[in-house]
Amino acid sequence: MNLYLTIGDLTCVKSLGSGCFGEVFLYRKNNSNNIYAVKMIDKSRAKRSKSYKYLVSELQILKNLIIQI
Repeated sequence: MNLYLTIGDLTCVKSLGSGCFGEVFLYRKNNSNNIYAVKMIDKSRAKRSKSYKYLVSELQILKNLIIQI
């Protein structure tokens, strides 16, 4: 597990799971206690995969989701 303890003002709470390209972690924002799921993707592994086109589609979906929130 590639656990990043902090990202900016977010602190990692726990790992939620992993998939073909990376892992999802639960993070808490320090000043508000808001909770976020953060997906970390290993780009080097993804680019070598036959499923790269699916990852590109997933990234586009995730970008749209972030804008809606």
